[in-house]
Amino acid sequence: MRLAHYFNNCGFYDVLAMGRDEVKGKELIDRSIPFQAIDLANSVKLSELKWSPKFIVHAAGFAAPWGTKKQFYVNNVTATKNLLDFAWKKNVKRFIFISSSSVYSSLNDQFNVRENHIPFRFISRYGQSKYLAEQAVMDAARKGLPVIILRPRAVIGTGDTNLLPRLIQAHQQRRLRKVNKDAVMSDVTTITNLIEAVQVSLSSNASATANVFNITDGKPLYLWPMIDGIFEELGFPPLEKELSWRSALVISAMSEMFSRMSGRDPLLSRYLVSTLGTSLTLNIDKARRLLNYRPLQTSEQGLREYLQDFKKSIKHG
Repeated sequence: MRLAHYFNNCGFYDVLAMGRDEVKGKELIDRSIPFQAIDLANSVKLSELKWSPKFIVHAAGFAAPWGTKKQFYVNNVTATKNLLDFAWKKNVKRFIFISSSSVYSSLNDQFNVRENHIPFRFISRYGQSKYLAEQAVMDAARKGLPVIILRPRAVIGTGDTNLLPRLIQAHQQRRLRKVNKDAVMSDVTTITNLIEAVQVSLSSNASATANVFNITDGKPLYLWPMIDGIFEELGFPPLEKELSWRSALVISAMSEMFSRMSGRDPLLSRYLVSTLGTSLTLNIDKARRLLNYRPLQTSEQGLREYLQDFKKSIKHG
């Protein structure tokens, strides 16, 4: 939603937001941002749209620690392929695909990772589906569609409906445990900086197309001290319970096995263990060089921004 707000308000674009979430759609309409309710996985409905955009920013998808292969494939791969077909028919001048650093997820620490590094085996269906979607986008690039792929890491800030809200909910429900509490480093990306990355991608030279770019705030943080600071700022009790690395691996393996048999979400997934228990920092030299990307906001500023909004939402019920 922040993307739609920014580009609608900056005065240079006529924006049409699309997606399945009609509640968010109503919020956009209430703010005078045009919205089209549509399931991108439905190629027939998409082909019926009369809209002819100059640019497409594809940020939709199914992001979750767990789900069925079909859920991830249909919502992340099929939907992307359909939108690429739509872009071809409409002669779109630039197609920006917002992917995810989850394509790098591993059970090992990884530092200063560059865009050409992909793990031998994906540990989450989400990461795998985003990579398959990327392959579809790059196939389109080889055929001549001007595309750019962005891989942000741990998106935070006002408008975040994924990372920080899930951490806060898990802590409130007493389900959160520290893993490798003193050793985990992570890059993050504020929504402000992600918007900047999209903006420079739209205005970049043709030489930047057909490329994948890591996007972060440019300064890794120690993960658990950051999370502790969030809970302290919100007045929550400190997070004291911990899991050893070995215990986290055993519990996640058993939880996933039980989930496959029962059809219920696992208590703990290997993807979550990877996210909270292993270091992942990204190299953004390529984005700096080819996109002239420069972070506008620090991670600390993005966190303060989100926490201020979160407190307001609590205050107003």
